[in-house]
Amino acid sequence: MATFRALSRAEVAAAEWDAVADGAAEAWLWHRHAFGDALSTWPGRADRGFALFEGDTLVGLMPAAKVRMTGDFSLFDSVGGPIASDRLQPGQAEVVRRALIAEFENRAKAAGALFADIALPAMAPAYRDETCPRVNPLLDFGYGNQLGQTYVIDLRSGYDAIWNGMEGRARTAVRQAEKAGVTTRLAAANDDDLSAYYRLHCRAYARTETPPHPRAYFEALWRDFLASGRALVLFAEKAGEVIAAANIGIDKKAAVYWTAAGDEEALRSGATSLLQVAAIKALIEAGVEFYEVGEAFPGREGDKLAGLDRFKRSFGGRLWPWFKGRRVLRPRLYAGLKFLRALAGRGVAP
Repeated sequence: MATFRALSRAEVAAAEWDAVADGAAEAWLWHRHAFGDALSTWPGRADRGFALFEGDTLVGLMPAAKVRMTGDFSLFDSVGGPIASDRLQPGQAEVVRRALIAEFENRAKAAGALFADIALPAMAPAYRDETCPRVNPLLDFGYGNQLGQTYVIDLRSGYDAIWNGMEGRARTAVRQAEKAGVTTRLAAANDDDLSAYYRLHCRAYARTETPPHPRAYFEALWRDFLASGRALVLFAEKAGEVIAAANIGIDKKAAVYWTAAGDEEALRSGATSLLQVAAIKALIEAGVEFYEVGEAFPGREGDKLAGLDRFKRSFGGRLWPWFKGRRVLRPRLYAGLKFLRALAGRGVAP
């Protein structure tokens, strides 16, 4: 029986960690060493990522974080899930994945977490297009199915086919923005464009009375992703002023609509739609094959999520599964909380 040694992400050299992420078909941008640094800037989120070694060989890794919930409760969250080295035989790889899950849950229990949550990257080669599993792979690890959906545009069809496949309102918004004099450009990996982006981010969050992400988060994105070509940021400008921005993450010939920001003029002018078209063109030119526009909320009506779904759907993407799962680590406490919240009429879980 294999014996593994676990080391925290901070104890593993970035190059050694990323070499495993680069080689694994189940891994994507969220598995890169630097992404753990970026997410650790968020308040209430403490990095708990780790790798497993067999002797001196890194055989598997798992991004993880302890996340503060409401009250005194916390959960353990893995954005990416368990990854085994592609140098292992299939049977060995399965042993490593199960050992990663066990280590993840042991660390979560030791920290008193209520839940263990895992989300697999929809754009990893193993989960996109023809290679996508028919059922949630997390079921095999005993996780409750929390299947989500996301919109994905197949860029291999070419720009003309994509443009013709967009909904009429998306094309209308693009023409409206162009008529209003809105232009787009690629942002540079410098402090001026970072500051312009962050100003927009703060304005957008102020409109919804939501605390903005820390500037350090975007500094990490600029430093570790934009500068290395693993992200591109596009600005929409009108009369010399930046009114909207879109940050696109890129890895393994796939991309994701990662973060965005805009002011009121961007919403009025159609600039956000123009940015999506500019992003599609830039990604095709870069040889990217798939573009994940973002989480879908089919069937929603009359709320913000319904509006987001309509916007993302308008660019002609198709629905694609986003595999997620949850395991309850403290079932008695969870059952008690469900009961109390039901009595208070507040739903099921904290």
